[in-house]
Amino acid sequence: MFCKNKMLALVLSTALLLGTAVEGTGRAQAETSSAVSGAATTVSGTAVATATPTATPTPVDTSKIALSKTSLTLMAKKTYSLAITGTTSTVTWTSEDESIATVDENGVVKGIKKGTTNVVAAVDGVSFTCAVTIVPKMRKKDFNRFGITTVSYYGSKRKVKVRKINFVYQCQKQGYDNKGGYYYTFQFKNGSGKRRYTYRGIKTGTKLSTLKKKYGEQLTIKKVSKKDAFCNMKLVKTNKAKKYTQVGYGKYKIRFFINKKNKVVGIILVCNIKNIKKKYLKADGYI
Repeated sequence: MFCKNKMLALVLSTALLLGTAVEGTGRAQAETSSAVSGAATTVSGTAVATATPTATPTPVDTSKIALSKTSLTLMAKKTYSLAITGTTSTVTWTSEDESIATVDENGVVKGIKKGTTNVVAAVDGVSFTCAVTIVPKMRKKDFNRFGITTVSYYGSKRKVKVRKINFVYQCQKQGYDNKGGYYYTFQFKNGSGKRRYTYRGIKTGTKLSTLKKKYGEQLTIKKVSKKDAFCNMKLVKTNKAKKYTQVGYGKYKIRFFINKKNKVVGIILVCNIKNIKKKYLKADGYI
């Protein structure tokens, strides 16, 4: 009996020792595995960081960046689009005085009132400035320093008079041929009409560049076309006008005819220009 108990105790003792050893081995293996796993993660993290380094931006050549205009003359209430070239980066546009001119995120400048200010374009760490001059919008008095041409007939004899008159009043009260609705008057360098000028000092012989300074660079220049009644006039052909531009105040228009040397050779003041047909000009002997 004593031997059996001794042997049982020996077996249990051995089993306990084996269990402790196994447990210890398992703990050691787990700790080792954990340590190795941690090291692997660390190594793995380092490997990823090395494989995908932070990209360094390519330097922008700012010498190629340019603003489309460095100076601009614009009529109040009119718009003009500025542009930046030489980069695809986003441009920040600002106006130094928004009471004179504003600019939107696309570089579109709008005249507010008479004055001067700067529009600044900032991009890629550099900035560009456009000096903006706003001139007044058209007003009634722009038409009042001009000789108005009237045509009258005495039997078969045609008589032309040129006299200074309030053109707007003439349009409103009399109209073409005393019927109301439209009227016109003009001056040409060679031909009918005395050498008078508009309120802004434009007369025949004035350069196109001066015209733009007075009315703004947003003027649309058009080629002389036979489809337009006034372009068919003998005076246009005599003065070799190649193009024209016009500005307006409501239904009243001032048209400037320009030759190939970019000089004004004729000026027409018109009330309801679209209503004046070729037949009317022909009847008065202008075509």
